[in-house]
Order: sequence, then C-alpha cells, then structure tokens
Amino acid sequence: MEADTKVKCAVDMFPSDILVQILSWLPIDVISNFSTLSKTTRDLTLQKEIWQHVDLSPVASRFSDSRIVQLLSRRCSDVDIPLVSVIQHLNLENCKVNNETVAFISASNHRLRSLGLHGCNVSDAGYQTIASSNSAQTLVRLDIRGCWGVRDDVIKLISAACPNIEDWRLSGVNLTDVGLYAIAKNCPKLKRLDISTCYDFTRRGVQAVLRSCSQLSVFLLRGCRQVSDDAFASEFSFDNEASLPLEVTDGVRLDDGHQAMHSAVPPDLPVQLQNVNIVSGGLQVLDLSECRRLRNILQHVSLNFPNLVELSVNRCGLVDDDGVCALATTCRRLRKLDLGHCSKLTDNAILAIANSSFAPLLEYLDLTVVELMTDKFAVCLASACQQLTTLYLGGCTQLKVAVTAVANFCRKLEVISLTGCGVDDMSMLHFFPALPQLRVFILKSADGLGAAGVGAIKEAKKLRVLMLGNCPSLDDQTMTVIARGCSNLQEITLFGCKQLKGKCFQKMAEEHSSLVPLLKSFKLRSCSAESAKALTDLASKRKGLSISVV
Repeated sequence: MEADTKVKCAVDMFPSDILVQILSWLPIDVISNFSTLSKTTRDLTLQKEIWQHVDLSPVASRFSDSRIVQLLSRRCSDVDIPLVSVIQHLNLENCKVNNETVAFISASNHRLRSLGLHGCNVSDAGYQTIASSNSAQTLVRLDIRGCWGVRDDVIKLISAACPNIEDWRLSGVNLTDVGLYAIAKNCPKLKRLDISTCYDFTRRGVQAVLRSCSQLSVFLLRGCRQVSDDAFASEFSFDNEASLPLEVTDGVRLDDGHQAMHSAVPPDLPVQLQNVNIVSGGLQVLDLSECRRLRNILQHVSLNFPNLVELSVNRCGLVDDDGVCALATTCRRLRKLDLGHCSKLTDNAILAIANSSFAPLLEYLDLTVVELMTDKFAVCLASACQQLTTLYLGGCTQLKVAVTAVANFCRKLEVISLTGCGVDDMSMLHFFPALPQLRVFILKSADGLGAAGVGAIKEAKKLRVLMLGNCPSLDDQTMTVIARGCSNLQEITLFGCKQLKGKCFQKMAEEHSSLVPLLKSFKLRSCSAESAKALTDLASKRKGLSISVV
C-alpha cells in the first residue's frame, strides 16, 4: 500500500494527458512494465491514445499468438472498448501469429490503417479474413515480406478488397505477372511497392504497374535478376505470346539455376496497354540493385523518370558510361546515387556526374569498386559534390590525392569508406580534422598507414562506427589513444591487427567511464590470442557490450 502511494504521488506530479503522450511513444515492453507499478499506472497505460500505434516486433520472441490476443482483448480505461478496436497501426513482424490471431484482429478492428505481418506464418485463410473485414477499406499500408505462402490468389484477393492501399511490401513472396496485373488494376492510389527478391514475374508485370499506378513514387526491385532493360522502356508492347521473345514464354534461367515460370497474360488487364505510356513519371525512388541483366537501364530511367531523387543500380555490372551520361543530362533532382560495383564505369562517367545539375544536391554516392576512376576526375567530383554526407570509395585503387580533396571539399561527410584507396599518414593527418561531422569510418586495408596516420582517427570526435583491417601500425597504445579521443564510439570492428596484445582492452575495463563509455559492439577478427582473451574479459565487466571473436 505504501509503495502504491509513493508511485501515485510521483505520477500525480505530471498531468495525465502529458503522461499519456509520453507513453504513446514508448516501446510496448516499457509500457507493460510501467503498468505493473500501481493501479494508477495500469489505468494510464490502458487509455486508447496509447494504443493507436502498436509495435510488437522488438518483443516478438516473447509474444505468442495467445498472449497477443490476451493483450489486445483488454479494455480501455477511458472508453469501454477492447484495445484492439482502437489500433490504427499494428506491427506484428516476426511474431508467432496464426490465422486465428489475424481473424481476431480483422473482426475486432474497423479502422486499421497499417498492418505488418513480415515473417509471420499466415495462410490463405488468414488473408481471407483481412480481405473480408471492414478495415480492408481503410488499410493503406500492408507489409507481408518474407511470407512465402503468399501467391497470386492472395494478391488478387487483397488488391480487390483494399482499394486505398498506398504502401505494399511484398519482397520474397511468390509473385507472378498475374499478381502484378491485379495490383495495377485494383490499386490506383499505390505510392510504394516493394517486390524485391521476387523471381517469377516478367517485364510485362513491371510495365503493367508503371503504366497504371500514376501515383507510384517508390518502386523497389532489389535482387530481381530476371528483370531486363525493356521492362522500363517507353516503347514496350503488350502483344500476343507469339510475338514475345522466347525468354518470356519459356522462362528465364537465373544464375543459381532457378527457373522463373511466366504466366500467360490474363484476360482482365487493368487497361488496354498496347499504346499507353508510362504514367509513373513521378517516380522518386527506384532500387534495381543486383538486377544483373540490366545494361541500358540508365537510358530508360533518364527518359521516363526525370524526377528521381534516389536511384540504385548496385552490382548491375553491365551499366556503362553512356547510361551515366544520359542520367546526368535529364535527372536534375537526384540526392542519392548508388553505382557500387558497376566496374565498367570510367572517368567519363565520373566527369558526367561532376558536370550534372544534380551534383550540388547529391548527399549519398556509392562508387565502390569503380576501379577505372582516376585521381584527376575524382578531385573534380569532390569539388562538385560538396553536400555529400555519405561516400563509398572502397576498391577504387587508383585514388590517392583524391582522399585529401574529399576532405577539403566535402566537409559535411558523415560516412566514408576508403578501403583500397592509397591513404598515407599525411592524408589522414589532414583528413580527420577537416571532417568534424564524421560518424562512420571504414578502412579495411590500412597496411600503408603508420602510427601517426592511425592515431589521427582520435580527431574524429563524433565517430560512432570504426572498421579497420590489416593495420600493422595499430598497437595497444594507438588504440588507447583512439578510444580516449573518440568518446562517442559505439561499434568497433578490427581484423588482421596482430600488433594488438590486449592491454588497450584492459584499460577500457579499468577506465570504462572515460574510454569509449558508449561502446555497444566490438568485433575482433584474425587477431592475437591475447587480444581475444582481453576482449572477453572486457565484455564480462561491461554490461551491455556485445563481442564477437573469430
């Protein structure tokens, strides 16, 4: 009774509406713990405002289907209705959810706007209850990524029942052209579509979406290795099967031997598409990473999607200079450009980016393993892209002077990878003081650095993530200097640093309040046995520190 009185007094110090607002932003496990303090706190945690946004994914392992039903069946303290009926946004990612749980939620809630079932084991019967519920008309976001049981029948059912859906995440499901045609026909308000790692649709399904969903602004196709250039061509034609190339009618053989089976064009096309132009010209985000059949994709992108803000063609190894030049000519609003592992690109592409209208706007640029880029043109690029906050240059082995130029021109950098670049002590001594906002630094091959160059990392006062590899000059003393200077470090990964003997980790254990006090993760690879033992001892003394030693 005395404890309850003390809690009540503490709670009474704040207006209840303020407490409810605070609680509405807290994770579900914190709310659950708070509710056990007293009857007052329990009543507070049952107010309907707190339960409009419910995310159970952080505690998915602790919530069985029966416990979810039990939790959501509780009644609100301010209005006598079940909690489940007031939820507008519900995320059950990786929770142990079955059809009965989905049926309970669908039957009890008439206002649900967002539902996350990523990785949940729900069958057709569960999705049938979603489609037949009253909340189907209000649903604007549905996440069923990784639900391998989802097939075209489910897609057709939900798309017909949920005409207001704007954000649909379908990566990793069994989706063919039939499902994409249904989406194109029934989802005119669609703004975001994620069909990454879906291998059974063809260019025709992509074209149906692009020519029907006029509001589409985000289109994610990462890892769809069967997609070819003409899926994005303006002149694409939906002719009969006889006029289609053999690869379309017989399927596409993927690198891993997977056979993508293509269905015939269904009779209920959303529109007569033969002469309809792409209407998704307002597309702002396009992710085509690992779509390795793409060759002339940037020419099609520049023609059809001039308003792009983010574009990724990472690991599309056939992309060449001509495509980048076309992109630089027409796309004037790009903020993020990922050309990582496009190894055919040369200085001509780099110069085109530097001279483009979007260069002064770029905030993110990935040029990983663009090995043909030279110092001269990389310096031009750095001088043109002064708003960059993220830059990946790993594997650009010809760069030396450009590293200093990046520090001179790109003062807003927060993330950079210089793996494989020609860094030396002089460039590093200049590099870190020039970049006060640097938060992530990656250098996996630091064999050219001496103790002075490595020690210069201590000047990166805001550094949170450090990854160093093959650095013979990194010894215990230098690591201690870095730890003392970079007090905000949260993640450290070191591999091949054999000069470390573990004394730096002993100091971290002794001076935990001054040496990297925020450290959460430490990974050690191919280092000495003494270092591995010292790091294990450090983890035993620092609560919350996760370590990995190989």
